[in-house]
Amino acid sequence: MAHRRALRLVCTLVATSLASATLLAQGTPQQPAPAGALRFAVASVEPSEGPATEGTLSALTASFLGQLEVLPGDRFEADTTLRKLIEFAYGFERRWDRARGSDPLLDRWLVVSALGAVGSFDAATPDDLPAVRHMLQQLLIERFGLGVSIQEETRRAMVLRRSTPNRFGPALRPIPGGCADTRADADALSLAQCKWGQNGGSFKLVLKDFDRFVEWVSKSSQQDVIDETGFVGAFRIETAFDPPTIIRMPEPPPNLPAGFTWGQGHYVNLPSFTTAMRDDLGLAVDYEDRPARVLTITHVEP
Repeated sequence: MAHRRALRLVCTLVATSLASATLLAQGTPQQPAPAGALRFAVASVEPSEGPATEGTLSALTASFLGQLEVLPGDRFEADTTLRKLIEFAYGFERRWDRARGSDPLLDRWLVVSALGAVGSFDAATPDDLPAVRHMLQQLLIERFGLGVSIQEETRRAMVLRRSTPNRFGPALRPIPGGCADTRADADALSLAQCKWGQNGGSFKLVLKDFDRFVEWVSKSSQQDVIDETGFVGAFRIETAFDPPTIIRMPEPPPNLPAGFTWGQGHYVNLPSFTTAMRDDLGLAVDYEDRPARVLTITHVEP
């Protein structure tokens, strides 16, 4: 009897092992790591002199965000302000005025070079933020004593939608294969060169992703912009509009003096931003109240 019980136990263990091996072979879902367990293997944080002053698309992007790159080999490189690092770490880098904090330390430029363990950037996370962002959160907590709080509030937002679901506007064209930052790379790869061409109210853009344009609209209009176009990938954009009209004007006060024009633009021969988006890019511009998460930076220290 004892031998039979032992044999049953051995068979059960073998069956369990085979079942576990089968599940692994079929790809058992990866369990999210606790947020605090996601850390860089090595990281360096040093002061920076800030962005180069040159008239390129890279310099324009640097004036908004600095340089933040997630690179192959589980590498993260950045040259930007502490404020922008915090915004990136918590997923707020493309939101207008969603990260609040007044400490002067937040505007100090820093160079960050960090490396994760092999495959660590692919780790599952408890939310929709990639692992590298959780790692950056931990780095900022350790190096700067970072403290944040996140609340939700209702905010008025600009919403971009396609006017016609299955058609692009006449001056909006997708670029198969994308674009390259430099002329040398563009020639070597037979791609268009990324560029930001602006002359007054006229724009000729070649962008790696439509998100770059949405981000610029958010910064220029000083408001949240919600992209419901579904556009993904590189685009060529050509449009012209009166730049001040990108900012939504408040309702005119009553009893305006005779002859006074409320909200008149600087380029009177160009259409408004809303009209240009509709006629050139095939986009409808609406304004709606939407729930928004707001990040408050409560503590940083040198």
